[in-house]
Amino acid sequence: MIRKHKLFSAVALCFLLSLQAMAQDKVVSLNLSRASLREVMTAVETQTDYRFSYRTAVLSNDSANITIQRTLSVRELLREVLPPRGLEYEMAGQTHIVLRPAIKQTTVASAIVSGTVTDKQGEPIIGANIVIAGTSTGTITDFDGNFSIEAATGQRLQFSYIGYKPQELAAAQNMRVVLSEDTEQLEEVVVVGYGTQKKVNLTGAVSVVDAKDISNRSVANAAQALQGADPGLNIVANSGSPDAGMQINIRGVSSLTSGASPLVLIDGVEGSLSRLNANDIESVSILKDASASAIYGAKASAGVVLVTTKSGAEGKAKISYSYRAGWSQNTTSTDYITTGYWSAKINDMFMTPKDGRNYTGYTEADYAELEARLNDKTENPARPWVVQQADGTYKYYANFDWYNWTYRQNRMQQEHNLSISGGNDKVKYYVSGRYFDQDGILQQVNDWYKNYSVRAKLTAQIKPWVRFTTNTNFFASRRFFPGMSSMANMLRLTYVHALACVPATTPEGYPVYYNTNANRTSTVMDGVSAIFINNKHRNTNLDREIVTRNRFDFDIIPDLTLTAEYAYSFRYREYRNRSANVPYSQKAGEVLWLTTEKAQDYYQEQYYRVQNHNLNIYATYSHTFAGVHSLKLTGGGQFETYEQRNSKARQLDLSDTELDAFNLATGEVTVLDGSIAEYATLGFFLRANYDYAGRYLVELSARGDGSSRFAPKHRWVFVPSASLGWRMSEERFWQPISNAWSNSKLRFSIGSLGNQNIDDYYTYIESIRTGETIKYTLDGKTLAYIAREDDPKASDLTWETVTTYDLGWDFGFLRNRLTMSIDGYIRDTKNMLCAGMKLPSVYGADEPRQNIADMRTRGWEFSIGWADSFRAGKHPFEYSISFGLSDYVTDVTRYNNPSNILTDYYTGQRLGEIWGYHADGLFASQEEVNAYMAAVDVDHSTMYDNIMHGSLGTPGLQAGDIRYADLNGDGVISYGANTLDDHGDLKVIGNTLPRYNYNIKLSLAWNGIDFSAFFTGVGHQDWYPSGNAISFWGPYSRPYCSFIPTNFLSQVWSEDNTDAYFPRARGYEALEEGYSLNATNDRYLQNVAYFRLKNLTLGYTVPLPKNKVVSNLRFYLSGENLFYFSPLRKHSKYVDPEQATSSDTKYANSGVAYNFNRTFSIGASIDF
Repeated sequence: MIRKHKLFSAVALCFLLSLQAMAQDKVVSLNLSRASLREVMTAVETQTDYRFSYRTAVLSNDSANITIQRTLSVRELLREVLPPRGLEYEMAGQTHIVLRPAIKQTTVASAIVSGTVTDKQGEPIIGANIVIAGTSTGTITDFDGNFSIEAATGQRLQFSYIGYKPQELAAAQNMRVVLSEDTEQLEEVVVVGYGTQKKVNLTGAVSVVDAKDISNRSVANAAQALQGADPGLNIVANSGSPDAGMQINIRGVSSLTSGASPLVLIDGVEGSLSRLNANDIESVSILKDASASAIYGAKASAGVVLVTTKSGAEGKAKISYSYRAGWSQNTTSTDYITTGYWSAKINDMFMTPKDGRNYTGYTEADYAELEARLNDKTENPARPWVVQQADGTYKYYANFDWYNWTYRQNRMQQEHNLSISGGNDKVKYYVSGRYFDQDGILQQVNDWYKNYSVRAKLTAQIKPWVRFTTNTNFFASRRFFPGMSSMANMLRLTYVHALACVPATTPEGYPVYYNTNANRTSTVMDGVSAIFINNKHRNTNLDREIVTRNRFDFDIIPDLTLTAEYAYSFRYREYRNRSANVPYSQKAGEVLWLTTEKAQDYYQEQYYRVQNHNLNIYATYSHTFAGVHSLKLTGGGQFETYEQRNSKARQLDLSDTELDAFNLATGEVTVLDGSIAEYATLGFFLRANYDYAGRYLVELSARGDGSSRFAPKHRWVFVPSASLGWRMSEERFWQPISNAWSNSKLRFSIGSLGNQNIDDYYTYIESIRTGETIKYTLDGKTLAYIAREDDPKASDLTWETVTTYDLGWDFGFLRNRLTMSIDGYIRDTKNMLCAGMKLPSVYGADEPRQNIADMRTRGWEFSIGWADSFRAGKHPFEYSISFGLSDYVTDVTRYNNPSNILTDYYTGQRLGEIWGYHADGLFASQEEVNAYMAAVDVDHSTMYDNIMHGSLGTPGLQAGDIRYADLNGDGVISYGANTLDDHGDLKVIGNTLPRYNYNIKLSLAWNGIDFSAFFTGVGHQDWYPSGNAISFWGPYSRPYCSFIPTNFLSQVWSEDNTDAYFPRARGYEALEEGYSLNATNDRYLQNVAYFRLKNLTLGYTVPLPKNKVVSNLRFYLSGENLFYFSPLRKHSKYVDPEQATSSDTKYANSGVAYNFNRTFSIGASIDF
C-alpha cells in the first residue's frame, strides 16, 4: 500500500511542479512606547494563543526601551526584540514559545544538512518545502521524504507543506521532522439556519461563496456581484440598468404560480441583495435543499441565501478606504447604418412588398438627392439636409446618426468605500459607508443613478454570561431619467421611425416629430426625440431602507445559550413622474404642440411603504460526551408581521413646467388609487445534530408554521426533514490512502417545506371592488359607477409543499488541494395554486384557484477545485482554479387541463418547452413554390395567410419565402386543435429554460501581484425572438426601423443572395399573426447559450517600509463583462444573450431593454 501511495504521489509531483506552502504565522497589532519585554509578551498573549516560557534570570535586566507601533508577525517581532537582549527562542509545539540566552556562535563553515520529513503515521511527505529562515535558499523533499540542503549548524530551517502545520527547527545532521496535520480546514465553520456548523460536518446541500470572489467588483450591488458565483444560484438581471431588479432562483423555479424566490437573510434579517454593499460581505451560504432550509419554514421553500457581513475584531482600530473609477460601454455592437440613403432604401425595400408603396414617400429624384449626400458625414451648405418646399413643409435628406444622438457610448461611474473596525475582549465594532454613482445610457439628457449605504455593527460582552449585538443598515438610492415614465417603453420607441434621412431638429431648432412626406404615419421615435429636446419630462425614483437588528445571547449554563433577537425593517419607495406638452414644427414659421398621451401635461406620485417586524427566541445546547459523541440541539419560535401600503395619484395641467407639485395642478385628477395589505406568521422549530467522532453524522429538524393568509382551519403546516452523513475518510481502514485521498463524505437528505407566497394576501376572503364604471350615465354627464364582486374563491386553500431529496458526495485529494463535490436531487412541488374547475359561462366569473397542480424537478451539480503554491524565486507563487456545473429539468406531473391545450400547462409537460414548426429552408425558385403549392393548401395555412391575401405589393408565395414542412401529411400547415393529441404540424423544437449553468474561477498571486479571472456561462438555452424583437428582426418587424445593422442586407434573401439566412424582404413579417416569421419555427430559433468573461482583475500590493501608518496599499485594474461568445452572434451581434429573455421590456422576449454594460475600472485600497 505504501509503495502504491509513493507511486501516486510521484506522479502527482511531476504534474504539479514542486509542491510547496509558505509557513503561516500569527499577526499582532502593537502600539507600545518604551515598553519592557514582559509588556511585549503580554500583548502577544492577549492577541494570540501563543504562550511564553523562560527562566527568571533570563529577564533579569528587562529594561523598558522597546517602541513598536505597527502590525507585524510574531516571528518578525521576536527577531526584532530578542537579539539586542542576547536572547533567542524556540517553538515547543504550535503555541509554546521558549526564551533562552542566545548561544554564542563561532563562525562555522556551511555543511550539507540532511534528513527526512514524514507525517505522524511515518509516511514520507513528498514535495515538502525546506527554507533557511530569513533567506530565499530552499529545497523540497524527494519521493521518500528525504532532503539535503547546505546550511550552517544552528541556522534555522522552516518546514512547510500544504495541509500541514509549519515548523521551524535548528539545522542539524540526520534530522527527523514530523509534520502535524493542519486542522484549520477541518475547523472551518459555515453559517446555517440559526447558527453555524463545521463545514466537514454538513449533511445538507450547502455551498459557500467567499468574500474575495465578490469584493472590489465593478457592480452596483451585491446581487450583480453574486451573479454566476455558484452554478446552482441562478441570478438573471432584468436589464442593464443599475437599479434593475434581479430574478433569483436556486436550482430552478420551485412553483408554477406563486413566483416563489429564495429567502435572502442578511445577518439573520430578510433583505435584498440589490440593496446590499458587496464590500460588507464576509461570506454567503446558499442552502439548496429542504434539509438545510427547513428550519426557516414558511419562506424557505425556494431555498435560502444567508449573507454574513463583516464584524469587528480585537486589536487597534483599522481604517480601510477604497476608491474605484471607471466607464461602461454596451456589451453588444452599436455599428448601425447612418446614411440617409441606405436607411430609407432598406425600409422602403421592406414596406413596398407589403403595402404596394414605399414608407418614406421618396421619389427617384429624392433618392438622387440622398445619393448625392451619401458621403457627407456632416451637413454641407451646398447640399443641405433640410430643404424647404413651396408650401413651407420640409424635405429631409440627412445622414443623421440617431443611435449616438440618443445613446451615450461611454458612461462614467465611481465608488467610494470606507470602513472602521476594531475592539477589545469586551467590545468589537464595525462601521462602513459606501457611495456609488453611475451615469446612464441616454445622451441628450443624462439619466443617472446614485446610492448610499451605511452599516454599523457592535458586539458587547455586557456580563460574562450576556452578549449584546446590534446591527443597523441604512440604504438610499436616487434614480433620475428624462422622458416617459416607463423606461422600457421609451427605449422601445427609439427603435422606430427615426430614419437616418431625418434630422432631430428643423432649421429653426424645433423638434422634427412628423414627416409629412411619408406614405405612412411617420412620427419620429413616436415623439420620444421631441420629448428629449424639449427636456421638460422628468422622472425620479427614490428608494430608502433601514434595517436594524438587536440580539442578546445568554449563557445560561455551560453549553446552553438562550438567544433573543428582534429585527425591524422599513422600506419606502417613491416614484415622481412629470410629463409636459411638447412643441414641434412641420413647416417654417409654424409651431404645433403634442398634448395627449405621452406628451400630456401632468404630475404623478406613487408611494410604497413596507414594514416588517421579526421576533426570534431560541436556545442552543451543544456538548460532547466521552470525547466522541457530539450533540447540538436548537429549538425555538419565530413571530413575524408584514405590512405594505401604496398609493398613486395623478393630476393634469400644471401652471409651471419647472416645478413639480400637486398644488400647481389645476386640471382633473385622473388617477387616485391605493391599497393596504398585511399578514402575520408564527412558527416553531427544532433541530438536532449528532455526530460520532466526526465520522457518522445525523441531522433531524421539524418546523410548524401558521399563516394568516389562509382560512383558520387551513393555516398550519408541519414540515420535517432529516439528513445523514458518513465521513468514510475518518475510518481506520482509510488511513493507508489518506495522504492521497484525504476526504470523502457521503450525505443524504430529505425534507419538506411549505410555501405561502401566493398572489393574493388573503386567498379565502371575497371582496367587492368599487370605483369601476359602466358605459352609460345616470345624469347625462358622467359614467355611472358600479361595484363588482371578486371571482369565487375556494374555501379550502392551503399551503403548497415542496419536498426535496438530495444525495451528495464530497471529496478531497492530496491534503485537500484537490476538492470535488457532486449532488443529485429531486424536488417535488405539490398542491400548487392554479385555476380550478371551469364554471358555466352564465356564472359570469372566472374559475376559483385551487391546490390542484404538481411538478417535479430533477437535477445535479458538480464542482471541482485545485489550490496550491510553490516557490518562484524568493517568493511563493499561489494559484487556484475551480469549475462548477449544474443542470436541471422540470416536469408538470399534475395540472387541471383536461383538453391538454398547448397554450396552458398540461400533465407531462417539460417546463419551458417551445412548440413550433419545422422550416425546410427557403424556396429557391418559383418552380419549387409551384410544386409545394400543388401539395400543400397554402390558402388555409395560417402562416401564409398574409402573404397570400394581405399583400398589396407582391402577393402570393414566392422564391425566398419560408418553406414549412407538412409533418402530419394532411396537406395543410396548421396547429390542428392546438392540443397534445392534435397538434397538427407543431412539434417541440426547444426549451426556454437554461441548461448546464457553469462557472470557472482562476486566481494567481506572487510577490504582491494578484490576478483573478471569473467566467460564467450557460450550455444551452432557446429563444424565439418575439415580433417586437426589432434589434434582431430589423425591418422584418417594423419597416420603419431606426437602427439597422451595417451588414443587414448580407443576410437578406435576394436572387443574388440565395444562401441568405433571412427570407425575402417584406415588412411586418415577424410582427403580426398570420405572417411567416411570426410563426415559431426551428430555422429562426436562437440558441442564447454563452461563455462570458464576467470579471478580470489585476492588482499590485505595494511593499511598505516598517513603522509606517499605512499597513496595506493596493492598486488594481478590473473589467466586468469584458466579452462573450454565443451562437447568437452568428446572426445578431446586437442582442446580448442574457438580455434576450429580459423581463424589463415593453414586450416579452423582445430583447429591447436597457443595455447590459461592459465596465472598465481602476481602483485603489488602503488600510491604516
